[in-house]
Amino acid sequence: MNIKINIDFPILQESIQEKVNEIRKRKQILLSDEECIFLYVYSLINSKLEGEFAEAGAFEGGSSEIIHLAAPEKILYVFESFIGLDNIGPNDSGFSKGEHKALKEKCIFNTPKIILIEGDFKETSRNFLDKRFAFVHLDLDLFDITSFSIDFFYPRLVDGGIILLHDFGAEGIKAAIALNYYKYKYKVINFGNYGIIIK
Repeated sequence: MNIKINIDFPILQESIQEKVNEIRKRKQILLSDEECIFLYVYSLINSKLEGEFAEAGAFEGGSSEIIHLAAPEKILYVFESFIGLDNIGPNDSGFSKGEHKALKEKCIFNTPKIILIEGDFKETSRNFLDKRFAFVHLDLDLFDITSFSIDFFYPRLVDGGIILLHDFGAEGIKAAIALNYYKYKYKVINFGNYGIIIK
């Protein structure tokens, strides 16, 4: 082909970054820009699968909005206790009770596709036993609730569904993944500060 190709084309990453910046003006997001883009991409990849989306540990809901941007047609259940970190155990060094307590008035969404579920996930999850999920984002920081959440969501993932776990390097998160691994023998990938469990 004896022509010069114009190499100017839009990069999705740039438009995602603009949207993340807009969300940051309204809500505090406890993820880096790179992690926000990573979250968007994996939400987009799984948006064509059957099953719903879920997030546990949403803080002010900024990450929930990023997920919704990638998969606006999906129902996204957002689980948040609004009491901060609780039940800190021996695997959870560096955290304090009540840390990352979110303001409920910040966790407001202007779409019926994002459904906020307030309360202790160990209690509220009982209302979702019959659901199937294509994508789950966990940002819970601590061993006990992360372990419970993996055990709840993994059997309910559709084939090809994933659980994305933030703070993969934290001792409690790795311990939670390891504990459930011996039960489910799932595939685990580490990418930066994220762990990915694949069904």
